[in-house]
Amino acid sequence: MNLRFLVAIVVSLVSSQAHAAVGDKWRAGFSIFEHIADADNVAVLSWSREAKGGTGLVGYLFFPGLVDGKFGGLAGDGYYVLMDGGHCDKALEAPDGSASKNYGKAVIVFHDPPPPTGWTLIMGYCDGPPMGENSLRASPIE
Repeated sequence: MNLRFLVAIVVSLVSSQAHAAVGDKWRAGFSIFEHIADADNVAVLSWSREAKGGTGLVGYLFFPGLVDGKFGGLAGDGYYVLMDGGHCDKALEAPDGSASKNYGKAVIVFHDPPPPTGWTLIMGYCDGPPMGENSLRASPIE
């Protein structure tokens, strides 16, 4: 095999972006995340939780600029909106029209690209910065 060809393959793998296509899914404990849409330059992921009797919607994650299957490197900034609870001063509206006072900023950090890759989600409360004690790690569902 040609050495230049091998070097080109290694360079492309090392420098590749983390890819996530609509329909990709990840698991973190009883939580399931699915990349459900790329809309207006924003990647939208649903967040559901498994329980007896089925799976219920917990909320949504939004990552501006992380669309077209490319999450643009090893990390991205966004936010989350959860469907229940919350103590934020204002309410944000979810894609289904419901309002929530349970939201915050989020950072997604990808592990070991190229895909499929797991990631860690670090979340903040309301308008505060994301903090390490409010995080979870998700692995791809194959």
